[in-house]
Formats: sequence, C-alpha cells, structure tokens
Amino acid sequence: MSAKIIAFVNAKGGVGRTTLVVRLGGYLSAAGFRVLVVDNDPRCGLTGQLRIRKLSEEDEPSVKQVDVLALYDSYPELTGKRVICKTTFQNLFLIPSTPYLVWAELHEDSSRWPTNQGLQKYLEQVRHGLDFILIDCPSWIGSLTNAALLAADAALIPTQACDIGNIGLIETLERVEQMKTNFNPGLQLTGIVITMRNRRSATQAKYEAHLRSILGIDVFPESVPSLLGFAQSPTIENEGRMNFKPTGCRSLGPSMETFSNELLTRIESQFRVTRGKLIILDTVSPQQCDEEFVFDVGC
Repeated sequence: MSAKIIAFVNAKGGVGRTTLVVRLGGYLSAAGFRVLVVDNDPRCGLTGQLRIRKLSEEDEPSVKQVDVLALYDSYPELTGKRVICKTTFQNLFLIPSTPYLVWAELHEDSSRWPTNQGLQKYLEQVRHGLDFILIDCPSWIGSLTNAALLAADAALIPTQACDIGNIGLIETLERVEQMKTNFNPGLQLTGIVITMRNRRSATQAKYEAHLRSILGIDVFPESVPSLLGFAQSPTIENEGRMNFKPTGCRSLGPSMETFSNELLTRIESQFRVTRGKLIILDTVSPQQCDEEFVFDVGC
C-alpha cells in the first residue's frame, strides 16, 4: 500500500485551501495515518502555520532552499536530498517552501508540457512510507500547480459559496481536465468542497444550491463551516495531536470528520474516522508498519 497523493488547487486565493490542508493533515495524522503535507506555494503559508521557520542557506543540517528547489528541476538530482521536516504534530511531516519557488514559475511556459517533474519523481520515492500526501498549491495556475497535478492521483478544489469565491473555479476545472487528458491519465477530480460557509447567510445558501445544481455530485454533500478559530495556528494536545477546539469556538471535530470521511469514500479508502479514531473497513491497516521511514528527515 502506498500514499494517495492529493493536490488542493484553485486559481483563486482566499478560499481556505491552506487552512484546509493543515486541518485535514492534522486530523488524519491524529487518527493514526502517516501524512506528508507539501507547501507548493512560494508565499510559504503552510510552512508558517506548521511553525517551521523560513529556510536559509545556513540551515545546516536542516532542509536547504537549494534542495527544495531541486524538486522543481526539469532533470532533478534528488539522491541524498533532505527535504522533509518533522513537525510538532505526531505522524505529520512537511516539505517546506521557500520564496525562491517563484523561480520555477519564471523558467517554464506553463501552457506547454510541464517539465518540472522533480516533485513527481520524489513523491513517488517516498509514498510507500506514508498514507497520504497533501499538496497545497498556489492561488494561480502556473508551473507549480502543473507540477503538483503531474504528481497527484487526485485533485480537490476548495471554493466559496459566492461569486467572488468562484472566480477561478472554471479555470481550475479546465486545467485539471487538461492535465488528465494530456499528461497524467491517472489524475482524478476528487471533488469540490465549499469552504468558509456561513450557515446564517441566505445568500450563500442560494449560491451553494446553484453550484450544486450545475456541478452535481462533484460537490461534496457537506460544506466546511466558517469559524473564527478555523484559521488560527493549530495547537498541540496530548501525544502531539492537533487541537480541534479553538478558544471561543465550538469543536471543529464533527466538521472535519464529515469532510474526511467523504474524502476517504471518494478515493475508495478502506478507512473511516469516527470521533477521531480509525475504523477499518477491510483487513488492510494504515502504514503503522515496523519498517522505518523510507525517506530521510532533514529537520
């Protein structure tokens, strides 16, 4: 069994993509899955939320910028590269970002064949030691997004229930289909999840209904609510697990459980999560094997 690689992608920013990756990664890792999250955005939002400081050339023996950049080379030399960091959360690992990732955008024509195949090749090397790999893509369609879609088994599109929140939706759907048709035939659209949903907003309710009428079953049946604490930096509970009870807010657990189980169903996983605990539908178990990690952790 090897990890399912899921790219979180939308051509528009501000749709809760990075926050969703952090919370889903934390929720699945707390349940017992081994999860790697990949910060594929030069703005380093995911890296910052997981409390990994920005990389520098002096970060020895930690992950170096030059090694992270090697993931986006046309013909990467990845032997001996250490690009995976431990986080403060149990079972949750990170490939951090660097602002210099913008270099990958400047050196490739994103409308042509995606030459940045390093990420695909590296994730193929390490996926057998993991259960899930979640890629947080930038808020535009370019070379970095292409690299993620080339590496991914599935694409998940977070969006909002409003006109502004859906500006990039059609462009994103078209790019996923283009990558599947021309470059990555194994890529599947896992679905579209409505995020930052205000249950009291009649306008959002109407727009959500309209979105579902157009896109049908591609839209997840439940939306992710808007909570003040949802985007706060995560905190640590016992045994390094992520806290889903932000101060002043009701628990995020039920929403994350519903979202996680819908995702697990759509990718045909044998697992479900109930009250933070793994439920196994088959005899297969997650990657809680005796073997050591197949990748070298750099920090």
